[in-house]
Amino acid sequence: MEQLNYLDKINYKTRISWYSKGSKSNRKKIDSIFLDQMVTKTPMDLETLLFYYTNLYFLYFETKNEEDKIRLFEEQMNFVDSFTMEDEYLQKSTKIFSAIFEGHELLKMEGNYWVNYNESTNRIMFMLNYLETKEMVTTDFYKNILDTLILKDPSAVNYFKLANYYKKCDLNNKYEQTIEYIKVKFPQFKDELNYNECVSLYNEGSFISSYNLSMKIGGKYKGLALKFAAMSVASMADKVGTSTFERKCNYYYAIQLLEKSKAYNIPVNSLITQYKKMLPTETEKFTEGNPKKLTLETWNVIINID
Repeated sequence: MEQLNYLDKINYKTRISWYSKGSKSNRKKIDSIFLDQMVTKTPMDLETLLFYYTNLYFLYFETKNEEDKIRLFEEQMNFVDSFTMEDEYLQKSTKIFSAIFEGHELLKMEGNYWVNYNESTNRIMFMLNYLETKEMVTTDFYKNILDTLILKDPSAVNYFKLANYYKKCDLNNKYEQTIEYIKVKFPQFKDELNYNECVSLYNEGSFISSYNLSMKIGGKYKGLALKFAAMSVASMADKVGTSTFERKCNYYYAIQLLEKSKAYNIPVNSLITQYKKMLPTETEKFTEGNPKKLTLETWNVIINID
């Protein structure tokens, strides 16, 4: 019927449905019908476009034709630029895309991407997010895309992504430089970044560094920072001071910091109870001459002894 031109006036969707029937669909013929319609710029609804893409996917697995794989990549880029990131059809096509382009298969397409698709913000965002979901954030491809995005949109979010890239790659100096840049460029994040760093330092056992940083933190993170300052002082209590008495007096200062933290509605009562048990006994205070004040040189403070 096709050879005799009986189907010229038959809707292409009907012809496609015929070639889809039977025990094995004629993927190649379906693809050629689609391509003919695209050449004539026949409007296609989203469901039809997704069917075209799905058919191309199965055709590639039948033929293993490298050109079909490249077309799958290129058509996905076209989908990306036609829909919003939340569109269900883009999400469905991305699942198909994901079945082929993982790891080294995606990296093979990097040259194609930079030649044809790096101007569109949508495509940049898609590829960046896609590489993140595939845990490929340490690749040069990811870094180059991120650099391109930052040129277009030098936002705090994108600089945080850059910092994360450096951290994942163990490029600690560049990570720290980027964090410092964010603090200067986006001061609204300074206290949050310092607090996160303070927590990391504490967890690493760098208690004095954690204390020093926590005492510089203000804003909505001040109360939490004071708690970590107190915990840092307590963690160093057995290590700083010239006598057992002086070392125990570190807990006076830790409690003082916790009381300040309470003013910011931070729950610290259990820590206060714990630290009070570590204070000097009445006998120890008597032995030291019942001092009313003491200078804690490590923390450069004078504390009251009650």
